[in-house]
Amino acid sequence: MENNKDKIEWLEIDRIGTKYVIKLEERKINNYVNDYKYQDIVATKDGVIKKIVAKSGVKVKEVNEYVKKGDIIISGSIYLNEELKGMTKALGEVYGEVWYKLSIEYPIINEERLETGNKKEVISINFFNNSFILFNKNNYKNSLTKKNYILKNNILPFSISKDTIYEQNVYSGIYTEGEALLNARDYAKEKMNEMLKKDEYIISDKVLKYSVNSNTIYMDVFYKVYSNIAGIKEINIEEGE
Repeated sequence: MENNKDKIEWLEIDRIGTKYVIKLEERKINNYVNDYKYQDIVATKDGVIKKIVAKSGVKVKEVNEYVKKGDIIISGSIYLNEELKGMTKALGEVYGEVWYKLSIEYPIINEERLETGNKKEVISINFFNNSFILFNKNNYKNSLTKKNYILKNNILPFSISKDTIYEQNVYSGIYTEGEALLNARDYAKEKMNEMLKKDEYIISDKVLKYSVNSNTIYMDVFYKVYSNIAGIKEINIEEGE
């Protein structure tokens, strides 16, 4: 999501038994450079309108009115007494309250790794996912290895690297259920914010349900989000006649 904000509107992953079901919605960028002669401003999502700024066209919806995806909000068709008098290129901004459900997993076991300051440099031969240290050995109980490749084969899964091994101390603990709930909720909020654009924000959130299994907390969170819901739809000349 973080690397594809301009392409992905919504991503949801559900675990069903041993399978993962991925639901994906493409992001439709509001782009008014489309040189439509006539167009409407329509809702890109279901929601409740919170702000309308009509730069041209006629507002056919009001603030606090519920709209469904595809509903016309600012019309490019101008009517008087139910008679079509003209057409224009509707332009404007529309923001609404929309709703999401986010499902997350969060570990109850807390593990923190701190470097001791000790390190060593070794030469390694790497083959597939295996590494073999030459002339030395890694006798640290816990460590982090950073590789600097000296020789790498682009065809065979073989390389030689000069590695720096940093000794680490590992500290483990278990969150209480209350701590785990707060941490999981903060984590879910962080993931939700990653999906939003600069002018969008979370209005409120509510934990729908949660469960604890195998040292992991599973949580469903419902969000109300202030979001840009303006999209464009071309009006064909045949439609306006």
